Amino acid sequence: MPDEVHNLRVEAVDERLAGRATLGRRRVLRIPGALPGELVRLRVERRGRGGRPDLAKLEQIWEAHADRRTPFCPRHADRNIGVGCTGCSLQHATWGLQRGMKRDWLKQVFGLEVEEVEVGADEVGYRHVSKRVVGGAEGALILGSYVRGTHAVASMAGCEVEHPLIRACADELVEVGNAARVRPWDEAAGSGDLRFVWMKTNGREVLTTLVTGPEGGDMARSLSARLSRSQSVAWSVQGSKGNQMRGDTCEVLRGTGTLSMSVGGKEVTYGPLGFMQPNPEVAARAMDALVEGEGGAPATGSLAWDLYAGGGATTRRLQQSFQTVEACDVQVEASSTELVEEVDVGEFLAKRAAGPAPDVLLANPPRGGMGPSVCGQIKAQAPASIHLMSCNPKSLRRDLDALLEGGRYELRAVRAFDTLPHTEHVELVVRLSRVDS
Repeated sequence: MPDEVHNLRVEAVDERLAGRATLGRRRVLRIPGALPGELVRLRVERRGRGGRPDLAKLEQIWEAHADRRTPFCPRHADRNIGVGCTGCSLQHATWGLQRGMKRDWLKQVFGLEVEEVEVGADEVGYRHVSKRVVGGAEGALILGSYVRGTHAVASMAGCEVEHPLIRACADELVEVGNAARVRPWDEAAGSGDLRFVWMKTNGREVLTTLVTGPEGGDMARSLSARLSRSQSVAWSVQGSKGNQMRGDTCEVLRGTGTLSMSVGGKEVTYGPLGFMQPNPEVAARAMDALVEGEGGAPATGSLAWDLYAGGGATTRRLQQSFQTVEACDVQVEASSTELVEEVDVGEFLAKRAAGPAPDVLLANPPRGGMGPSVCGQIKAQAPASIHLMSCNPKSLRRDLDALLEGGRYELRAVRAFDTLPHTEHVELVVRLSRVDS
């Protein structure tokens, strides 16, 4: 494999929207940064195992795609400034080409056909939530993200896709943290001060959550008093190994500890550890699609279930057109407990197994999807209509296959939303209807 270099035509994209080419009859190569149709020179860096494709580095583009562009972010890996950020992996394609690639990718890789990938007004500055990893050294902090496939931290200073208020708060935190000699968390040693930072904004205010190791309380309190750009500051502890940013407990250090914003015309309140959609404008459109019935009007009926309901944004929508709405999630913040029952989804369904089936069942599971057990419970309950929202087409495809098996349900609609431009992520909304004999 040393010095294995090839000139190949990029044929398509893979599951993560990297370029894909074939060498010989069976050997598949994965080429991050390459676009379909391009003629490129590549160098094989790692052979794939267990049927996985080989990983190749893009070294030269002999024939470029007409819609290739220079990444606009100065921190992008392709700009070669220090350790480059790999977060927005599609910046080398125009926004229009990105959407076309995602549409084709959904059909070819996952069998999900959509007319278009729907978008919002902005391709930059759209991100209202930022989870950053703390790296660097004492006196030289970095707030950034892991370089894909490593635990090296790339700076996200000046990130173009984040809301300006978040960028300003992150810059202030670096300045204040350096002055206070804050130590970044050392994962190998399991020690240090600041580990992660979680920032949310409604466009007017910022809620910042400082995530530390078990001994970081004094440092968090000291920083809190000096972070003038954040209207609320909270502290959470995460001492376990791995990349889990969400701590088990949380203490509000300053301000209300909540952030309220209108999502699809409904006021939603978020807390320090609550999930919030990064792109509220496009997420609201996806949620509107999630509660739609046939013909585009909101679904109606006597009973609706809202699984993985989070802060209750879709629960509130359902309450406008259903007599009874029952919602659940495994972690519910105090601001949402009146709407959403804090219980595992499987337990929620088991408690209702002998009761009436809902007219509509909504589900917005995490990236791993619902899984065969929950899908089996849903089919046994036999709701008239199932509406699913997913940020992971791979797990959605698995869940759909489980729900469609046996012919009890048919797929009625699929829509896609570009909630995170320049990344391989897409939000999908599907609707299934029960086939009655």
